[in-house]
Amino acid sequence: MPRIRVVRPHTFRGSVVKRNEEYDESERVALEKVRAGVAEFVKTKVDPEMYGTRVYDDVEVPEEEPVVEEASDLEVVSRSGNWYFFSDGEKALGRRAAAEKLGVMPEELPDVPVDDE
Repeated sequence: MPRIRVVRPHTFRGSVVKRNEEYDESERVALEKVRAGVAEFVKTKVDPEMYGTRVYDDVEVPEEEPVVEEASDLEVVSRSGNWYFFSDGEKALGRRAAAEKLGVMPEELPDVPVDDE
């Protein structure tokens, strides 16, 4: 149902509507009132079709293979406090993060002497 604004006073459902009042009217009757100059359509910011269900059949989503990093040549070079430094220049904070980077369990992380400089 379109929303219309009254341009000239008229009756609506048994009561008189004044100028600049807005109300919802059926499409056929609203079109007749606009053609007669009694009312005008109100432009709303929100279009009801905006919330409708959209179907996109022509969209193809390519399947991507998961990226697996080669961790075979990666090793812990040094350690400073809780920071673990790796051979590729990266660093990790904490034993668990370092173990995840190497792809091993935290218990299997090789012992590296701590550099307290």
